[in-house]
Amino acid sequence: MSAVSASLGLGLVEKVLRIAGQRRDFSGDRGRLDQLADAAQSGSARLARYADEDVAAFNEYLASRRLKDTLAIGAALRTAIEVPLKIARAAVNGLDLCGEAACFVPAALAADLGTAVVLLAGAARATLLSVDSNLGQIPADSHFYRDVLAERRELHRQALQKAEKLLEPTNSNAS
Repeated sequence: MSAVSASLGLGLVEKVLRIAGQRRDFSGDRGRLDQLADAAQSGSARLARYADEDVAAFNEYLASRRLKDTLAIGAALRTAIEVPLKIARAAVNGLDLCGEAACFVPAALAADLGTAVVLLAGAARATLLSVDSNLGQIPADSHFYRDVLAERRELHRQALQKAEKLLEPTNSNAS
């Protein structure tokens, strides 16, 4: 349930931003902070919906296999690939949100933001395992396979790169 982990990660980003905004010593752009907190909240809710979509896609795939309907299996398999890709995209976008949020986060909350980064990067990488598993059932010479593989590689690269950058000790905010 990578989508649930990513949803929790963005929920944590929202919490950190709301707490930072309530501090007496907060001197940043309150409007931007609120925008980021709202984006984290809506992203978390979106990922929770994606978790439900992922379960439904898997159930549809299983049902199509029981029916042995080749067309239905192909369509369900595509959906079982596309939904995890949406989850991975949303998790990587969540890492961007963490990067923007970092300037608002005081040192006392830096560990919470770091935990959100770990959850989001891990969710992106974990959901790509589902993509890999399902992609193995698609003909490797198809456009769909090649397009998904290219996007999968890019999302994995971004998740690793962004998380590493955000978790560098020199990147922590000492506000």
